Formats: sequence, C-alpha cells, structure tokens
Amino acid sequence: MTDRSFLVLEEIDVLLAESRELASVGPHFKIVHRSRDAGWGCLPGEDVVAAYLSYRARDYQLQFSTTTTLLFDFLARHRRIAQTASEIERSIRSDAFCIAQRRRIQRPKALPHRTSIKMHVKRIRVALASAFKDAGFLLDPADVLISQVTNGNQVAYQLRATIAWQHVALRHC
Repeated sequence: MTDRSFLVLEEIDVLLAESRELASVGPHFKIVHRSRDAGWGCLPGEDVVAAYLSYRARDYQLQFSTTTTLLFDFLARHRRIAQTASEIERSIRSDAFCIAQRRRIQRPKALPHRTSIKMHVKRIRVALASAFKDAGFLLDPADVLISQVTNGNQVAYQLRATIAWQHVALRHC
C-alpha cells in the first residue's frame, strides 16, 4: 500500500467517524447572548443576538427573525425533552429568560404562540438547510429539529444537537 493510498483511507476513516458523530448527537450550534455584563450562564435580561452552526472551525449564521431566534434558543435550552406547541407556548410564557427578552425588545408579539410554532419550526428547518448546504454536509434538518407524533395525536418538537452559549458584553460608547 502506498503512502497516498494510506492517506486516502485515513481521510475516509475520519469522514466516517464524523458522520457517525453527527448521526448520534447531531450538529453543534453556538448561540450568542448579549448583556450589560458578560457573565456565566443564561440570565434574564440578556438579548439573544444570533445562532450559528459550528462546523470544522467555522461558524455559519442561521438566518432567523428575532422571534425564531428566541424559539431556537428556547428549544436549545430545553432540548432534553420533546414538547408540543401548547407546552412550548406555556413554557415560553412562564420562562423568566423569555419574558425578560420580550420586555427588552418591547415587542409583545416576540414570543411565539401555539398556532405559529409550526411555522417557526419550518423557518428553522429552512435556515438549517441553508447552513448545512453552506457548510458542505448532507444532513436533513428534520433529523435535527425532530417532530414526533404523541399519543394524543399532537406533534412534539425536540432539538437534537450540541449547543454552546457565548455571552458577550454590550459595548459602551
């Protein structure tokens, strides 16, 4: 076996291992929060600024509206369990982080309603597909933001991914 053949086989092994990891834990995302004082943890009063797909040492910004970004952040923080649109709406409206976010941007409609969550899920999947295409890997957005039919014939949503939050301070002029 030549050195070139060995290198090709080694690259194939790396790609297969990467593919297995993506299939088991999902892709990696970075969500940026901004506050007066960049500290540790996600605290009420922070702004959800942006979300990125992180892949091979590059970040690909997800093209979300303010409300969709807030929903993506909520799904990321609660990704351990699948929730129906009604459960998401109820949880978002009682979540101190989301309530403070809505007050800061002074938009009462910034929190998604049960009836609009399905539309926001579609928007998230479209943005994921675009980022996946830009990153150059084949992954179905429906395998990342999963829809599961429940016993009550409702759909529950769950984000399957690893997440890192970056907290940055507001710049003072």
